[in-house]
Amino acid sequence: MRFFQDVTEHNQNDEALRESEERHRRLFELSPDALLVLDPASGRPLHANQSAINLFRAQSEADLIARSWPAYSPLQQPDGKPSLDQAARMIATAMIQGTHLFEWQHRRLNGDEFPATVSLTRFDLAGQPVLQAAIHDITAIRKQEQELILSRTKLRELIAHREQVREDERACIARELHDDLGQSLTALRMASTLLEMRFAQ
Repeated sequence: MRFFQDVTEHNQNDEALRESEERHRRLFELSPDALLVLDPASGRPLHANQSAINLFRAQSEADLIARSWPAYSPLQQPDGKPSLDQAARMIATAMIQGTHLFEWQHRRLNGDEFPATVSLTRFDLAGQPVLQAAIHDITAIRKQEQELILSRTKLRELIAHREQVREDERACIARELHDDLGQSLTALRMASTLLEMRFAQ
């Protein structure tokens, strides 16, 4: 009787594991975010969902995973540090902490580069530790940030120009007042001189 209970429990556990794996597989494949499963030792993608295939302009999952992860990066990151060294550090941090979120400059297979946020999460697959990389293209966000910076710069320039125009207007008004006052004083002096000459006679 005990044997049958053990077998039943084992079968139930296997079924629950299969259902869990199937659920994870569907979530992985249908996610709108680009998802990769990486070998932490080599950085090579083991699996990729359709969103990742589209993001990197690959022909298929096989086409994408034929290259190691550093192949999808420029030689250097925007801070000037080598991508290969940076990738090794990010992977090591994720393996130690269990998860790691950072920004990364990627390169598509057609050579175009784009900025992205990457979230690495460690988990076990078939008894081996792997990393899931969730990649989100932030090109539009970066463009909006640049436009905002440009807009603020233009606004500062406009305010500075307006202040300069006001200063120029004040200076112009001051000069006109000074000239008018000078002419008036000159006329008064002349009138005063004429009056003195008349009264003197």
